[in-house]
Amino acid sequence: MLPTGYRHAFLIRNPVKIFASWKKVINSYGSECSHDFNLMENNGVIIPKKYAFGESFELYEHLVKTGIEPNPVIIDSDDLLENPESILRQFCDGIGIQYTDKLMSWNAGDSIVQEWKIPKVYLQGNQVFGYYKKAFSSRNFVKPSPTPDRSDLPNDVNTCIDAAMPYYEKMYALRLTAEKKDT
Repeated sequence: MLPTGYRHAFLIRNPVKIFASWKKVINSYGSECSHDFNLMENNGVIIPKKYAFGESFELYEHLVKTGIEPNPVIIDSDDLLENPESILRQFCDGIGIQYTDKLMSWNAGDSIVQEWKIPKVYLQGNQVFGYYKKAFSSRNFVKPSPTPDRSDLPNDVNTCIDAAMPYYEKMYALRLTAEKKDT
């Protein structure tokens, strides 16, 4: 069931960055194990069956097709980090809220998680794996990290990337883009 009367938005991230990061986090946690964790052997537990990208795209299509959200806003994380003010101004305009410069910086800390409406397993994952450690210690937007070279990534990571990339590319084509400024 999806609630009506809300605006729906999607934050997407390049699959190369996501799956390389997941592999790194999971392997760092399991460093006491004698083998490398294979992302493909999780039976949909850690990584959803359609690699999260298929599920997100299906949700996007459902929102549009049913009229629940005829124009969902899509933001790519690298675009947001590269030009936060432009992307945030468009986001606010797109969902009908007032932009403020206060969105450009914040206090470090994790007190905000008390307000999150998410499965508790994500917060447990943060306690175990440190999913949000970098975000919780941040105070403002920083430039995006470079995309890893796929030739340096293990086969299981590249398999996940290949499966997710078509969905990501469809959503990427529909994303907000930074407004060009006259110089």
